[in-house]
Amino acid sequence: MGYDNDLVGCLLDAMERAETELAGVRIGDPDAGHVGQRIAAVQVCLRDNWIPFARGLTSCEVMSGYTPTTIADDDLVNCLLGTMIADRGWRTSTDALTENRRALTDHEATELALWLAGHDGRFDEEQLKFLRSRLLQISASSSLSSSFMTGLTADGPTATGMASTGLASLVDRLGGARTDLMIKNVGGGLSEQQWNEVADIDGAVENLGEVVLGDRAARGTRSQVGDLLGGMEPYGAALLAQHLGLDADELATVAVSLIAREQLDLTTDAYACGIRAADVLMTTVLATANGPGRFVVAAAGAPGLLVASAFDPRISNQILIEGTTPGVLSIAEQALAIPPIVDFVIAVTSRPVEPYADRNPEIFTVTATMLTPYLLQYFTDPGNPFRLSRDRQQRAWEF
Repeated sequence: MGYDNDLVGCLLDAMERAETELAGVRIGDPDAGHVGQRIAAVQVCLRDNWIPFARGLTSCEVMSGYTPTTIADDDLVNCLLGTMIADRGWRTSTDALTENRRALTDHEATELALWLAGHDGRFDEEQLKFLRSRLLQISASSSLSSSFMTGLTADGPTATGMASTGLASLVDRLGGARTDLMIKNVGGGLSEQQWNEVADIDGAVENLGEVVLGDRAARGTRSQVGDLLGGMEPYGAALLAQHLGLDADELATVAVSLIAREQLDLTTDAYACGIRAADVLMTTVLATANGPGRFVVAAAGAPGLLVASAFDPRISNQILIEGTTPGVLSIAEQALAIPPIVDFVIAVTSRPVEPYADRNPEIFTVTATMLTPYLLQYFTDPGNPFRLSRDRQQRAWEF
């Protein structure tokens, strides 16, 4: 409940003055008797009903005895109410606050985004549910989506032209919260409540993706996705990338970039536990039409990103098979992508320390399956379409 104690006092003073003035009215005209009766009725109503009621308000504990509660600065659920109270100088009672289920306005969507952009720290369970529901409501309206993104990106692009720090911060917080929960799951499993938090995080990220798409549609623009995701941590960016409606080429470019950044730090607890952007992105690649082939081509310059980045090798193995199937790649793309992959597999399976084959014993079968349709190109004269030297041909043959 929001109120102004001073205004209530002013209202009481006005009623008391009015009652006094009405009590002093005298009408001498006999034909105006009905007017006098009306005045007397209003005076009695003020005296017997409204004035005692207002006096009771100003003297009750709720109005004068309590030290009013405040809405904490980090209270996401009530941030809109907190902003309104701060703007108007209102006070709040200790009554329980119920969720506001009315439709959001554009202004409120912007205020919510500004709050999110200006706060950090972990979301609790209630906040995650609230954020998921609000983002779902916002995603259903292009106008709300634009207003929300205006607030979230009010800081503008970073100096490197990447995503705004507000958007990046929100995605990183959600990704970080999911990472923490997944590490706990590896260590000993999650409770039902914690799995519900995971579901709320996933739902919030999905709805945020819809908001980004709604904003882009409303503005009639299609910003570079790489710029949008560039300022985010790879895992959070990978979660969001699933829901941006990327085509195969866009997804392949984003996946290579994010996996390359993730590879810079392989010692984190999350990476060791298998909580990797690579697995998220490659699973999305497999679910995208023409995704495997485009990813194979995009990773041709760094085949290790394709072969040895995912925690679950079955994902990358499937991409190797689907992405190199005859007809998926042009002849030029075959020559560009397949030899580097074979060279990389030979190298990593030949290392005396921690050979890759120990983690992915199926790599030999997968590589043979990938290479079989191209034996003619691979093992003919040096003038073959793949333009392989005798030495590279020999190594592949021995493998």
